[in-house]
Amino acid sequence: MELSPLMELPILPLRTMVLFPHAALPMTLSRRAASQAVAAAGLDGLVAVVTQAHDVELPGGGDLFAVGTGAVVRQLSEGGDTTMVILEGLERIAIVDIVQTRPFLKARVRRLASERPPRDPSTELVRAGLLASFDELVRGSTILPIELAVVARSIADDSALADMIASALVETAPALRQDILATLNVRRRMEKLQELIGSQLDILGLHAKLPPKQIERRAKLEQVPSEPRDEALRGLDRLDEMPPGSPESPVIKAYVEWIAELTR
Repeated sequence: MELSPLMELPILPLRTMVLFPHAALPMTLSRRAASQAVAAAGLDGLVAVVTQAHDVELPGGGDLFAVGTGAVVRQLSEGGDTTMVILEGLERIAIVDIVQTRPFLKARVRRLASERPPRDPSTELVRAGLLASFDELVRGSTILPIELAVVARSIADDSALADMIASALVETAPALRQDILATLNVRRRMEKLQELIGSQLDILGLHAKLPPKQIERRAKLEQVPSEPRDEALRGLDRLDEMPPGSPESPVIKAYVEWIAELTR
């Protein structure tokens, strides 16, 4: 399903969560206005899901972030004072103006397109670094299933990859996840995610400083031609000197592994 470039949608405000495109979000709605917004979605089931910038019970337009996600209601179940829904994120949207405030918010929204820079070696390195960082985080996490790292590597589209990883960072502060959502440039989005994951790895003490792994990487480089080998070895020397949590670390690791693969 695709959103129109400009359309009016009921707004479902979220207090502490951020919905990304390509992600599913099951949730319980306890606020009457939120339930009414979902009920007003109509036959197409479309709503604008927007995170609150201010934690208030009845948010107005000024209490919302400007960028959200157009979503479709995939499942709806009502019972008592609560409503259970499953939302599927479709595309980024921006609020143009609020057209209704009661009994629920409704807004005119504009569809946002991701800015996709050309795929070149430097962008490939950013992607590889993000995947390496996420893999490291998943392996050290007690709540993220290890299968997420496998799923991430299977996603070819960089925008979808970044959104999938961002949606998995459920313990990250909403404002930080919102910043990722509002970043339209895909390469910059991946870079921000890598920096964010690097900070989390640093806090958790998971960043690898593993001499055996470094020895293994250096051994692999022995069969590489001298010019790329020397460049990769300089990268490993820098890696040895980097503090834990450096956002450059996964990029250098990915570059060295790529150079080592040239001999296979």
